[in-house]
Amino acid sequence: MNTPLFRLFFAISAALIVFGVYIFAPDSNNWVWAGTALSLVAILFIYRLSYMNSVVAYVLPWLMIVCFSAIPISEYSRPLGAYIYALIFTCILTWFVSSISAPVSNGPVGKVDLDKALRVSSGAFWGLFAVLWAMLAFEAAWAGFVPLVSLLTSGDSNYMEFGIRGLHGAVIAYANALACFCFYQYLITRNARYLRPYFAILGIFILLMTRQNILSTLVESTVIWCMVRRPVRRTVLAIGICLFLTAFSVFGELRSGDITAIINVAPEYSHLPKAFYWLYGYSYFNAANLQYMIQDSGAPFFDGSMFSQLLPSFLRGESNQSTYVVFGAMTVTSYLDPIYRDVGFVGAVLVTAFWGRVTSRAFIQTLSQGSFVSVATYACLYYCALFSFFVNNWFYLPVISQIVFFWLFDRWMFARNRLGFLPAQQLS
Repeated sequence: MNTPLFRLFFAISAALIVFGVYIFAPDSNNWVWAGTALSLVAILFIYRLSYMNSVVAYVLPWLMIVCFSAIPISEYSRPLGAYIYALIFTCILTWFVSSISAPVSNGPVGKVDLDKALRVSSGAFWGLFAVLWAMLAFEAAWAGFVPLVSLLTSGDSNYMEFGIRGLHGAVIAYANALACFCFYQYLITRNARYLRPYFAILGIFILLMTRQNILSTLVESTVIWCMVRRPVRRTVLAIGICLFLTAFSVFGELRSGDITAIINVAPEYSHLPKAFYWLYGYSYFNAANLQYMIQDSGAPFFDGSMFSQLLPSFLRGESNQSTYVVFGAMTVTSYLDPIYRDVGFVGAVLVTAFWGRVTSRAFIQTLSQGSFVSVATYACLYYCALFSFFVNNWFYLPVISQIVFFWLFDRWMFARNRLGFLPAQQLS
């Protein structure tokens, strides 16, 4: 029964129901809650909370934002209007429809090429790591400090000033992709020696105080685990998410200060854990800032600006567009902000349809073959979908360029029957 045709029928029916509720009660938010309820029905009963499917990864955070919009936790909270809700739910519907062909599955993949995974070039493997360490050492020498050490010694991490302008993003993407390679190889070959460089890269991200790359490495590693080994049990995943949010909160307090003061928590909500405030601040204000931009900027501008983050910073130049935030401390946006600025409502829906289709095709390919490049590519695209509520990673060079590095690693490190290529167990 749970076929692509049935899922399409449900999506069309849900859209008609929500539209009908809006027609009969345009001045209330009943249509918003109808859309939220029907989306949850789809996630829970049609997709059976298959969290490795990008539909679940994309939709749940946006539903969380819709729910948060009804709770004035912060003194800066403002109600969202019908237009912003319409944009969010249209994009949710678009992702549903564009991903309809992908199976309802959590993995794992059907097969992996063990013979290929057991042959890597020891010279290429350690040579690529040497390149990473050399680039990081050069950046540290150029900056004259390491963010975490600077925080502990001076009280200020200066993490935004670390690295070489135009190079640092590529270095971070390279490191992230290399960590994914190590984790994939460990899962396939069961060789624990791959874990040492993997954890070394995570340690580097901690030293650089780059929460984004710690997060992307952990999320992509989880996807690789689920695709290659077996899906993580939902209870274990829930515990892991709670632990991560706690760690994220602690890290955020070190970098930015007390979140209750930053977002000015309303007294009636002051009893909640700080991790909840960080989650609220990095989700609700994304939509609030998006609404502010749409109302005051005069967008769309049709100037190609949504592609600017695909360029190195020294080629990008200074943007002449203003920043629209509800208040200065929360400058968070979502993937919809730069896309809407450029191409408006219809353009945002079309871009959503494109990435929904690309991600679902990557999921299908991953389930069928399970090669490193297919699994890692889906892990990266999954991360982009999961955090679409936070930033436009699809057009963000330090994230999406990982896919290029996956392809290069697949070409350089794996080989068959070539002189100088040794079984992975012989790496030392």
